[in-house]
Amino acid sequence: MFLITQTPSCRAAVLTAALLCQLIRASAQVRQLSDPAAVKVPPGFKLEIYKDEITNARSMTVSRATGQATIVYVGSRGVGPTPAAGTPEDKVWALVDRTSDGVVDLALPILSGYANPNGVLWHRGSLYVGLPTRILRLDNIDSYALRAKAYDKEPIMIIDSLPPDGWHGTKVLRIGPDGKIYFGVGVRNSVGWDWHPKTKALFFTDNDVSRQASTLAH
Repeated sequence: MFLITQTPSCRAAVLTAALLCQLIRASAQVRQLSDPAAVKVPPGFKLEIYKDEITNARSMTVSRATGQATIVYVGSRGVGPTPAAGTPEDKVWALVDRTSDGVVDLALPILSGYANPNGVLWHRGSLYVGLPTRILRLDNIDSYALRAKAYDKEPIMIIDSLPPDGWHGTKVLRIGPDGKIYFGVGVRNSVGWDWHPKTKALFFTDNDVSRQASTLAH
């Protein structure tokens, strides 16, 4: 997991790391990267290792209400079909930077026991977790992260009847311009989307089935 910054004291780059993290973890070649200098970034920016102990990090979200601290929540998952209770890799992590200096002071699995907790979204003090067929909400999540304590309450079930969509049913969660939470259903392997800042048009990816790169024309 990497952090991209404009200056050594810059905090704003954590969000950029979310997209970069997805690209890094999606590529077997880059997954083996040990030298951040091998990745080219625009002039005036630099790339640093943010945390290198998170296996199969898939998506990230940043808390907005922790004062001096920065908390990054990371959804991670195992590879392939998993049991309902998940595998040891199926976790949501909390990365706590107590002084927002770009250095993680604490990393802990804040939620486990669920399969494919791919999508994470922090919103108004709660953490929303997207599972293949369910959306969960964990209230007052930052207090747990700052105390280095795993979430010990029963998550609130927001939705529990989404179609499974097979291997590509993992969920990505985002807040839209209208303040509503969006996630994909029926779009194969959509790993991200965003809204045009002016027109508010929604753009998203449809990566279709896996292992097709060798059959595509270049």
